[in-house]
Amino acid sequence: MGFSFKPRLSGENSIIMAAAAAGIVYAIFTQKIGPVADVHATGARDGNMGAAIRKAEWTSIISVAALTLLAQDLNVAIIGGGAVLLEQLSYRHAWMASEANGQIQVTPQSYAPAAAPPQAGLSVVQSAPAGLVEAQAG
Repeated sequence: MGFSFKPRLSGENSIIMAAAAAGIVYAIFTQKIGPVADVHATGARDGNMGAAIRKAEWTSIISVAALTLLAQDLNVAIIGGGAVLLEQLSYRHAWMASEANGQIQVTPQSYAPAAAPPQAGLSVVQSAPAGLVEAQAG
């Protein structure tokens, strides 16, 4: 009792359905969020814009999955999924970029360099600053 994907559509109709899925993904992103230029114009990592991007992503994924199940054609999933990925990358980059210089903004909370582990056989010795030692001795 397995579910098999025997294409219900002929070759050219399969491509038309896949292109329609990509068009639906594009329409969902532009209607829920707006143009990418507007996302670039907002502040980096704006909370409301991030929520709108996530809603558009999930709506697009569900739409592509529903079209794939209705058509029983993997071309719809491949092309539609690719469209979701491209739109997501485009909007996420715009969301993370600064409106001033266009570069992705890294916040201290999102990036903390890892401390180097101590070498085997070596111990980590911390010394007090010289001024502190002299002040305590005097």
